[in-house]
Amino acid sequence: MPGECICTLDQQGKYHLDCSCPILYQDLVISASAIPTHTYSIKFSKCSGLVEVEEGTFNNLPNLENITFQSIANLTFQNSSIHPFITIRDKTFSLTLEDISALTVEEEAVIFHSDSMNAATYKISIKDSTITEFGKYGIITPLGELLLQNVTLTQTMGEHRVDVGYDGVKVILDALNATAGLGSEWLVGNVTYLNITRSNLTLLPWAFSGLEMTPPNPTIILVDNQFGSVRSGGHDAPSSDRLASLPTEALSVYLHNDTNTRISASGNRLTSCRCEDLKWLLEEDPNNNNNTTQLKQAVQESLQAGCEDLNLNDVLDRCGNSPSGSQACYRMHGLGFSYTVLLGFVACSLFAHTYNNA
Repeated sequence: MPGECICTLDQQGKYHLDCSCPILYQDLVISASAIPTHTYSIKFSKCSGLVEVEEGTFNNLPNLENITFQSIANLTFQNSSIHPFITIRDKTFSLTLEDISALTVEEEAVIFHSDSMNAATYKISIKDSTITEFGKYGIITPLGELLLQNVTLTQTMGEHRVDVGYDGVKVILDALNATAGLGSEWLVGNVTYLNITRSNLTLLPWAFSGLEMTPPNPTIILVDNQFGSVRSGGHDAPSSDRLASLPTEALSVYLHNDTNTRISASGNRLTSCRCEDLKWLLEEDPNNNNNTTQLKQAVQESLQAGCEDLNLNDVLDRCGNSPSGSQACYRMHGLGFSYTVLLGFVACSLFAHTYNNA
């Protein structure tokens, strides 16, 4: 067994393993051969060294319902290290990562597989942790819920880092420090409930455009978030060092026009209030989607601070009536493909440079 483990048998006849590092700063390698086949839940905790989970570690544990890693200094998941084969249709399955000082998730590390999927019962939680590296499709699995709570990203989350599948997932981003950046379509899949609260977000263009809000009752909640960031120099930094708060298509998700979408937004803030910070608010929707319009209106009404002594509506009017307001940057969704149309790029760039440096 890896480290020091205590095995207990509950009243339902299920085996549970609780493992810790025997020596405070000892490194630990976890492999498939180290875990009994009939394990229902397993917890690794209290490791101040490196804990590395090898490829195939959780692949052949048919009874497994819960994996927890807690209070670990440095945790690495190799490719296909968490790839359980789930054989019981209505069983629950959860992966919890809590209090991880440095988390590395390699490409295609977490994949749930089943011959009778019931994704609504599958949950991944990452809490009170710092993600230092996250490979492409680091998580690629149908889920019922994805929770990132009090998590810090030290690098930009690039394209297609998390794929939550197409069954409709509940996504909660609470106190997420993503000033390092959320890239284009970093998160993809069908979502029924999207809740982003108390987070510091540097959104790159099309950050959330990989999400489709799934009927019948999709919900979007945006509360007490800070959009945009400053590279250096704090709020006294020059304009060139401020990353755009709401760049093109920053909060665009695919919304069905014929579905009633519940949208709630309050207490959100901009880092600064230049035309480039407001592109997403200014962009017109070529499909005239009522839900998209309501989302932008709700976010605009929720915005506080960031414009200093300027009125946000005045800035929007000025930017919207300029050449930059005529820029159209759209990502069109079709059957299995997407494409981008950019209009007036040169004119918009020239105006933005002139206005922002005035």
